[in-house]
Amino acid sequence: MRSSKLIETIKVFSEQELDKLLLFLSSPYFFSGKIDESAIQLLQYLRRFYPEYEDDRLDRAVAYREMFADTKFIKGKLEKVMSQLLKAIHAFIEQEYPLREYRDVQKMLAQARFFRERNLDKFFLRTFEKLRKDRAKIEQRAKDYFLGQYLIDKEISAYEAFYNKRQEDLNLPATLRHLDIFYILAKQEYTIWLLAQSKNQLVPGLRENLDSLEQVIPILRAHHKFDEPLIEVYSQVLLLLQDYRDDSAFPIVRELIRKYQHRLPMDQVQALQALCRNYSIRQYNLGNEKYLDEAFSLYREHLEEGYLHYDGGLLPSTVKNIVNVGLKFKAYDWVFEVLESYRDKIVGTKHPTDVYHFNLASYYFARETYDQALEYLSGTYEDWYYKIAARRLEIKIYYETKSVLLDPKLDAFKIFIFRIAKSQLPPLQKQANNNFADLTRQISASKTNHNRDRATKLMDKVKARKVVAEREWLIEKLTQVK
Repeated sequence: MRSSKLIETIKVFSEQELDKLLLFLSSPYFFSGKIDESAIQLLQYLRRFYPEYEDDRLDRAVAYREMFADTKFIKGKLEKVMSQLLKAIHAFIEQEYPLREYRDVQKMLAQARFFRERNLDKFFLRTFEKLRKDRAKIEQRAKDYFLGQYLIDKEISAYEAFYNKRQEDLNLPATLRHLDIFYILAKQEYTIWLLAQSKNQLVPGLRENLDSLEQVIPILRAHHKFDEPLIEVYSQVLLLLQDYRDDSAFPIVRELIRKYQHRLPMDQVQALQALCRNYSIRQYNLGNEKYLDEAFSLYREHLEEGYLHYDGGLLPSTVKNIVNVGLKFKAYDWVFEVLESYRDKIVGTKHPTDVYHFNLASYYFARETYDQALEYLSGTYEDWYYKIAARRLEIKIYYETKSVLLDPKLDAFKIFIFRIAKSQLPPLQKQANNNFADLTRQISASKTNHNRDRATKLMDKVKARKVVAEREWLIEKLTQVK
């Protein structure tokens, strides 16, 4: 029973939620005659092992004896009760956790529809008057706000259609307008994330989605004047992400976010600020050095303002970017302080300690304490970004310490990149990492040592290649050789 779906589901509930669940199951309104007392008894039994649920008494045979001690053994009885309890928990989830985005709208619409279908026009109109007033107070508007507006307008259209005098618009223009705004924002938003994801991962259908966006949006704009801040912001972000050679939209995006952030939900502002940070880092990695200042300023500012926080902590990718940018600035004390402050607040991973250790290894490498760096450089990394970065850091350590392991590690790295490039790695990332391995091998070759002409040619090669991982480190090593 310990590995069952029932236990895995119950594990995520807090004590307060388990209290609510027991009340829910005990309610005759919801479960009159539909749930056996044994299901409630089973939940009470399982709750004794909160929060780990690892006790030996969770063995099915033991649980059966404790729950049904006075009855004859019936094969499949416990499994039937477990299934019944799991279905009841699903019903509880549906009741307790409806979609948050427009939950209040749905509640009011349910009332309005009831009044409309029962011909209680007075109550129907009062409900919508209250709904209008409540919605007018909302300043922060993203796509879900307009989905709510569309659902409201749709209900008004149904009401007016019932009394259709062939002289009114039946609220259809407003319904279509809000549907179009919702569609545009949803289409823009998901295309932006698709574009952003394509920089790190092979994404099928990207071109088709961009073409669709470019065809549909102008048609809808021709029929409506959309004076919505988020549409304007998204339009500039799309321009920014499609062509990294033209960064003219970047200051526009930054200014639009600053101008409209009070009118956008916090999660939207966070996501847009993350795009700006990632864009700055990517531009710097492509050789545009002015963006290092931009990235460092953004990370310090956003850490202080809380834009980097998710569930009270930092994501692994955020920690790595903070450390990388801070170390490039030689802001060692700040980097170490951030790592220590958030070592127990790394979220979004099953292995937060490994994330902390990897970034500590990067810190010690930057301080040239290579033994300590290597000591922390082991762990289970869930995403390919960390896996590749850890292998690159290991190679750099072996280079700095003149280890005989350098050449075999470079061979293994090339094989690793080849394998994951088949299914996960975008072409640019594959190229960047292969270039890093090839150039490191050439720099470490004996014929390069103290050979100024060869080092100069390799330096030109590094600078000429737009896509090279660890570019600054490679240039630093070649400078030392020269």
